[in-house]
Amino acid sequence: TGAPRTYIILLNNWNSATNAGYTLNWGSTPVSTAASTAIWSGLTDTLFTTSTNWGDCGSTPACGIDAIINPTSNGRQPSVVGSQSVKNITINAGATLRLMPGATLQVCGNFTNYGNLICGAGSTIIFIGTSAQTITGNLTGANGFANLSVLKTANSVTLASNIDVKENFSTLSATSIFNIGGKYMKVAGNFTNNTSTTTFTGVAGSTVEINGAGNQYMSNVNGAAGITFNRLTMNKTGGKLYLNSANTMVNVDSVLTLTSGIIVTRLGANPNLEVFVKYGATPAIVGHSAISFIDGKLRRAVYTGSPLTLPFVLDYPVGDSLTPGGYELATVTFNSGTVIPDILGTFNPWPGMT
Repeated sequence: TGAPRTYIILLNNWNSATNAGYTLNWGSTPVSTAASTAIWSGLTDTLFTTSTNWGDCGSTPACGIDAIINPTSNGRQPSVVGSQSVKNITINAGATLRLMPGATLQVCGNFTNYGNLICGAGSTIIFIGTSAQTITGNLTGANGFANLSVLKTANSVTLASNIDVKENFSTLSATSIFNIGGKYMKVAGNFTNNTSTTTFTGVAGSTVEINGAGNQYMSNVNGAAGITFNRLTMNKTGGKLYLNSANTMVNVDSVLTLTSGIIVTRLGANPNLEVFVKYGATPAIVGHSAISFIDGKLRRAVYTGSPLTLPFVLDYPVGDSLTPGGYELATVTFNSGTVIPDILGTFNPWPGMT
């Protein structure tokens, strides 16, 4: 009874190997032995699930336990096999986290990489839970994600650094909020957003680059307003980008850059989709060519509340990618003022013409 007291226990484990484990058995006492942080030692092997690889206390990371990965003198670094969980995870300089092909790492807290992240083909890092989460560090190029998913019931996941997603990106429910945080994000696979501007936020100042080598599909599952980007860049090495569901209207607030790759807006049962560039200025679309244009409908803002600077010129790089030579650039020039809010452009080949 009385005032709380603090006790210090010194454990002298000098007669054991470096980072060797031991057990404290507190029996029925009220002392808690639950560890909140696991620090990688690699004592036994390279498996993320081996408890003796995580320092003296031997606590394996879980949704309530942080993980800190440091370089080790034995050279062993953790590999995730199957499906595993962690709270906050930090990969320090010189350390490496590897996700084996097809593996899944559920992250309930923040993800920070100052070292090396190696994501095998088909692996997924999925952010879950109710707390606010951040993604920070070296996450481009070789350190990029394979698949990145968000499945949350509250709060959001916010980018604090630029990232590369080598396969698919997805927000999986109406409460799975991804805040791009004004950063630069590359996606080489499919882009699936659950609910318009509700689950893809923080777009001001950001860029999304579509850079896959094969066909990619962009979907907005719910919300007729579609997906809103600040800057959208097409930089593909092969294939096309298909708008893939009835709600997948693409809005570009700033600049659409067409370097390489065609955007197809008229796929199957959704022939009325469009790309809407909302920045009412001539350079709002740049880089278009016969290898990068809109196959379908392109809408451009004209009068946005301020008088036009004359002559006011808008390019419409549209065409039919199934027809040889199907790229047809149209240019609209205003030599006097107007209050027309926007103009929709499209190209349809004449029946029977090739």
